[in-house]
Formats: sequence, C-alpha cells, structure tokens
Amino acid sequence: MNLSKREKIMVMGLAVFTALYFTYNNVYKPKIEQWQTQKKALSGNEQIKEKLDRNMLNKEELEAKVEAMRLVVDELNQALPHEVYQENSILYIDDVFSKNNLEILTVDFVEPGEEKGEVESGSLEDAIEDYMKYLDKGNKIDVKKYEMLGKEEKLEEKEDEDGEEGEEEKPYLFLEATISFSGKYEDLKKVLEEIEQNRKKIIIKSLGVVNTPMDIGGKITLQFPFYPDGRKGENGDWSIASEYGNIDPFSTGRLSILNQNKRKTDAVSSERESTPAVSVDSDFYVVLKPISSDMPTVTMGKSPYRYTAVYEDSNSFKEAKIYIKKEGGEYMFRYETSSHGYPSASKEEYEKLQLFGDDIVIKVFSMARLNEKDSSGLVLNVYNETDKPVKVYVTGDDASKPRFRAVPKKGTVNTQKL
Repeated sequence: MNLSKREKIMVMGLAVFTALYFTYNNVYKPKIEQWQTQKKALSGNEQIKEKLDRNMLNKEELEAKVEAMRLVVDELNQALPHEVYQENSILYIDDVFSKNNLEILTVDFVEPGEEKGEVESGSLEDAIEDYMKYLDKGNKIDVKKYEMLGKEEKLEEKEDEDGEEGEEEKPYLFLEATISFSGKYEDLKKVLEEIEQNRKKIIIKSLGVVNTPMDIGGKITLQFPFYPDGRKGENGDWSIASEYGNIDPFSTGRLSILNQNKRKTDAVSSERESTPAVSVDSDFYVVLKPISSDMPTVTMGKSPYRYTAVYEDSNSFKEAKIYIKKEGGEYMFRYETSSHGYPSASKEEYEKLQLFGDDIVIKVFSMARLNEKDSSGLVLNVYNETDKPVKVYVTGDDASKPRFRAVPKKGTVNTQKL
C-alpha cells in the first residue's frame, strides 16, 4: 500500500508519540513516583531528626538538672546527716580542741532525743537554708529561739491561707556533748570559728567562761543534729587528721621506703580526684574539673557555704555571669549559669554580700588538661558596679590552654594567676 508523504509523516509522528508514551509510562513515571516517595520519607525523617535532637537536648538539660539536684541533696546530707556517731564526735572534738591548744578536762554526752514542739511545721530544707543564711550574715543567735519564731510565723501564714495547720514534720534529733576546757581566750575563738565553718552543721547551744588565775576555763555544749530516715552507716566518716590506732610495724626500716612511696602516690591521686577545699578567705569560689571527673566541670558559689553553688557539666566552654553592685551602702550579688542562678532564677533578685576583706575576691581552683579531648572550661563575665575592685585569683590552671577566663563587663576586674 502506497502512502502519501503526508500520511508517512503522520505515521512516523504517531510512532514517535507512542514510543515516548511507553517510555514515560514504563521508565520515567515509576522513577518520578519513587523520587516523590523518597522526598516524603526524607521530609518525615528530617522531622523525626529534629524531634530527636530536641529530645536529646531536653534529656541533656534534664540530666544536668538532675545532677545538680543530686549534688544539692548531697550537700544537705552533709550539712544534716542521717546518723551521728558518738565515737566520731569524740574524735572530732579532740582534734579541734587539741590543735587549737585548748585542754579538754571532761566530755559528757546526752543520748539523742526528739525536739518537741519546735519543728512542728515547715520545711526542713528551708530551716537549714535559713539557718545557714543567718550565720552567713555574721549573726550569733539562740538557735532554738530562732527556729521557734520561724516556725510560728510559717504556721500563722499557713493558717491564714487555709484556716488549718499543716501536717506535722518528722522531727530531727541531736547528739549533745558538754565539754569542760581550759586555755587561752584566743584559742577558744579559733575553736568556735572552726566549729562554725565545719561542713556538717554543729550547733553551739551554750558557752560559759570563767577567769582562772592563769587563763580561762569553762563549759561549752555542742549539738550534732541529724535527720534519721532509717538509713544507717552512710555518714559515719569524718575527715580528721589524727594518729589514733596501732603503730604501723613497717613504719621504720627498709620497708618504710615502700610505704612512704605508696603514701606519696596515694596523696597525689587523692589530690587529683578530690575537690579543693573552698577557702574562707575569699568572697566567691569557682572549681573547674575535666568531664571525666565525678564532679561537675563547673562549680561556682559563695564562700564559705557550699549550699550556694550552681553547676555546669559539659566537655566544652560554658559561660557564667556574676553581678555585684552597691545599693544604699550595702553590697549585693547574684550569679548565674545557662541553667541555674543564685539566689534564684529571677534576674531581679540579689542577696546581701558581707565582704571578707577590703576587696571583692574570687578564688578559682582549676587543673591542667588531661589530654587533647579535654575541652571543659568557663568564661566568667564580671559586672562590677561597686567602688571596690574585683580580684580574681586563679590556681592550678593549664598553662597552654587555660580552663578559665574572666571577662570584665563593668568596673575594675583584676585577674592574677598564682
């Protein structure tokens, strides 16, 4: 059959169109559908990734808050333990009095008994915090009178709000010791200061002093409070430097060299792992650790009480801010990290600052970096709106890659590496 030229063109066009249709329908269309499916899957995966990232961030923040709360609870447990042992108290009393040259004549103990009518309501944690803040202001108080007034005020507020009394709190107990002593007045002051600065709360219930022909003598009654909750033996260790017990038979001779080397090794290891003692000759302190430490990488607080601490725990540089100002002749302060603040999270709340000396002192306890992966550190922004300089003393920091850097934002800030 002969086709005209026009018909041939039309047939060829139809053939090309048919080939294109089958190619598109069998090759390109499945690919397009597959691409659209993958695009939807990618979009869904991106949303899942963003959700997981948010969950991870929230988890890290939650873990940091839980760790901070755990440390706060540990500090409260140290301040008010679950058990006090008479043996440890005897060692502590002997250590404090002996090294300050006060002679102990007699020590009498009274078995723990419940405090009736003085802790009927209110929060135990609030009572501890109020008491430590009160001491921090330099006041010497009748503890029982203060506690009774505080509880009555809280009880009145509670009755005004709901018209009924709150539930009775579980009472805490005291191990009471009365010590007769003799010595010098200056040494007695040292003993009292050391008792007040002890990390475990010790209450000076009463003190009576009389003049003697040579020096002074008297009696002091101490109360060791604890809050029993059924746990035993968790707070029985007191760090006391003493030489009680049997003599080491290997302390002399050739074996003594091995013992001395071991003691030196243990001392270095203990020094690396332990947190530096917060010095009482400063107004604020900062402790920096590597991420491998059991402690947070950043701990910052007000000297000498640790209950004021805020924390960060990260293998990277974190940022903190400290604000110090003078209002009405009084010095005020607050500080904050990315997740915590003291005295509260509110940026408007400040606390009164009683200076230790003529200047405002911040002591920073740092340590050398362990390896290249050790990247933790702190940038401290200092806002000094006072008439005094802020002096920052840094101890033990890494020479080549320091963990700490102070940034003056306002006022005079001097940094010195010791």
